[in-house]
Amino acid sequence: MEFQIRKVRVCAKFVNHPGICVGYRLYTSSGSIAYIPDNEPYELLKLHSRAHISEEEARNFAATERAKLVEFLDGCEVVVLDAQYTDEEYPGHLGWGHGSLSTVISLALAARVQRLFLFHHDPEHDDRMIDEMIARARAQVAASGNSLIVEAAREGAEVWLGAQEIAS
Repeated sequence: MEFQIRKVRVCAKFVNHPGICVGYRLYTSSGSIAYIPDNEPYELLKLHSRAHISEEEARNFAATERAKLVEFLDGCEVVVLDAQYTDEEYPGHLGWGHGSLSTVISLALAARVQRLFLFHHDPEHDDRMIDEMIARARAQVAASGNSLIVEAAREGAEVWLGAQEIAS
């Protein structure tokens, strides 16, 4: 699932969602950006209960699929990634196709992402809650010793690859 649009190479990958959903990574001369909407990390799902496979087979499948997503995102300069729920909220939304905060940060860290924009903000979350989620995400990054930059995606923001600033 790879194609070219003028000078931009586009790679696509199916992600984990009850409906079909695709994530994209665009490679440009200034770097790459990936957009992964509606994605529930495989390690969060209780796959074995639905797929009638053993728990060990489910764990192996989840690890393989996570590794494929880490490889897809590896070294990406900017990633916009679904982080709809806090870790506390997630158990009530199991199987809905959206991520929890700590697993999204873990994925970005494993993939050596440089800048992460959390999005797919839950309609029940106000600005204060989103600020709190960003603070939690940054604390998780700081505890890892990594330099990943974490922001909340917001309407109207422009991000320039190769630049450190965000224009609103």
